[in-house]
Amino acid sequence: MGSLIRVTFVLALTSTGSTAHAELKVTSPARACQVLKTVGFEKMSSWKAFSGQTYGCNSPYWQVGSGFPLPNNLAYYVDGTATKVTKASIVLNVNNAQQVSVANNLLLRASLEMATALTGQGLPNEVENAILADKPIMARIGTANVEVTRENWPTGQGYEIHVIVR
Repeated sequence: MGSLIRVTFVLALTSTGSTAHAELKVTSPARACQVLKTVGFEKMSSWKAFSGQTYGCNSPYWQVGSGFPLPNNLAYYVDGTATKVTKASIVLNVNNAQQVSVANNLLLRASLEMATALTGQGLPNEVENAILADKPIMARIGTANVEVTRENWPTGQGYEIHVIVR
């Protein structure tokens, strides 16, 4: 269901033209890969080719709390071309629903930092509320778009929340 909702939002915005000319203010790979150092993402990979013309950097998983078989975790990803960032995202993997509140608060803190650093503006209140409630939403931040998605895992053992700025 989460995937269906995300597709619906993307199609609605694309068909209305709202995503046209969306752009980040910070497009330097060196800067974008380091914007979350202050909130705990200190060990980013270098900007490198993943496949074809797709480049990016990413963090290792940052474990949040404890859990069995796995704790919740966050990761930061930046994608683009050889010289320009086109998308940044933070992914929260929820493996332990009992500790989701702590994980959501860290996701919100990191998302605020990412949005401010890459767009020059904070997140709209409705996006902050969506992050804390694990709800999908799309909004504009200046010249950029922000999207929150939720995908339930087919195993029924957890889900992931993506906060994407492009």
